[in-house]
Amino acid sequence: MLNLMPGVQRSRLAGRGELLGQLMLTPSRAHGVGIYGLAGVAGEVGRRDVGWLVLGLGVERAPAAGSGWHLEAGIGGGMRLSAGWRWRWLRTPGAEPP
Repeated sequence: MLNLMPGVQRSRLAGRGELLGQLMLTPSRAHGVGIYGLAGVAGEVGRRDVGWLVLGLGVERAPAAGSGWHLEAGIGGGMRLSAGWRWRWLRTPGAEPP
């Protein structure tokens, strides 16, 4: 997963980029909640240029279904929180039907 986040820091243009991988423990679950771990690297440009390792955990509604919400928490340059909605075009082979 690639995240690019532009912003402003003390009246100057800044940005953060992340390159993360996920390991879903139950990818074929079409109902309920799936748990995953994530790891990767992040970098910040702006007032200072720095980089970090990122580690975290997440939960996702029905990973094998067509779409669903996700929540993540982790560390990497401070506390990392994420919430959102995912649309999936590829389905897991052998997944339960919705």
